[in-house]
Amino acid sequence: MTFQKTIVPALIKLFVHPVFRRQPLDFKTHLKKANKILICSPGGEKVVASIPRFIELFPHKKTIVLHQGSPIADTDNYSVISFDTPKQKFWNLIESKLLKQLTSYKFDVFLDLDPEFNLFTLYLCRFLNSPVRIGFSKLHTSWSYNLEYCVQKDLSYEKKLEGLLQSLQSF
Repeated sequence: MTFQKTIVPALIKLFVHPVFRRQPLDFKTHLKKANKILICSPGGEKVVASIPRFIELFPHKKTIVLHQGSPIADTDNYSVISFDTPKQKFWNLIESKLLKQLTSYKFDVFLDLDPEFNLFTLYLCRFLNSPVRIGFSKLHTSWSYNLEYCVQKDLSYEKKLEGLLQSLQSF
């Protein structure tokens, strides 16, 4: 009996909104029309360095980067909200001002750059219910994203990000 196999599915059923639309999308049209984008970024220098390349996919759009880990600075192209998951419990994040602030934006695109399972970003993806939800294929997320990028687990994180970026550039 492991955490991933028993407790996580129960938490997802308990806390993730049960009504979730899964409709076919014209990604090219939706990505061009999108005005508000949320990018969820795990901590680490490699991710921070790749964020501007993902931002370039959405020029002149309101983009917010939700960054887990040490704070990074805002730029002219995007705003950053940083939080530290190891110190903040999942339950506190659900009730936080952060979640209330994010729900007020009505994001058109939700982009999850974390290749590992993260209960908070999964909850956020489902709770915000953006029309376009993009992320890496991972355990318990097959019904959360309308575009899942599948990669080999043994690839480096940089190669995973590069592949996702190239896939998104094709739209």
